[in-house]
Parts: sequence; C-alpha cells; structure tokens
Amino acid sequence: MSEITGKDCGCAKRKQYLNNRFPRYDGMSEADQKLWVEVLKPKFYEGANIGLGFQDTLIDVYQRTFGVRLKKTRCGSCMLGKLEQLEKAYAISCDK
Repeated sequence: MSEITGKDCGCAKRKQYLNNRFPRYDGMSEADQKLWVEVLKPKFYEGANIGLGFQDTLIDVYQRTFGVRLKKTRCGSCMLGKLEQLEKAYAISCDK
C-alpha cells in the first residue's frame, strides 16, 4: 500500500512472484544430499522419463531445500529444470 496515495501499489503481488521465481535456499541437509546422490542424480543423468511416482521424492527434497512445494506434472522438462536447481544446491552444500 502506498503511503502517499493510499492505493495498492502491487508490492505484495510482486513479492509473491519473486519468492516463487527465486525460492529461498537454506542448504541441503545431509539426508537430502544422500537422496540426491543415490536416487535423484542417477535419474537426472540417465535422462530417463520422470514418472509421477519418482516425483514424490523430488518434490519432497525440493520443498525441504527451497521451501517451495511443487505439484506433480507430466511435463518432463519442467521437472528436469527442478533437478538442475537441486544439482546446484547439492554442489553449494558440498562446498560449505
């Protein structure tokens, strides 16, 4: 809300958009790092079809890492993008 005009300036909407576009990063836990290495990474590098069952693990790790709950989708390229983000998060977590 603008203090001068008293009208909605759209800040809340912009904030929500930016939070969704650039989720927070608190680091990847050791348990999630292990899930990345043993479950998610092999699937990512295989280029295999990312089925709906596999997405449960991906969604859980993504939520704990970035604080954003994803929805299941049949869009494989969308999920590959999320795996790329998790790969970067893993690399950063290992550097700490």
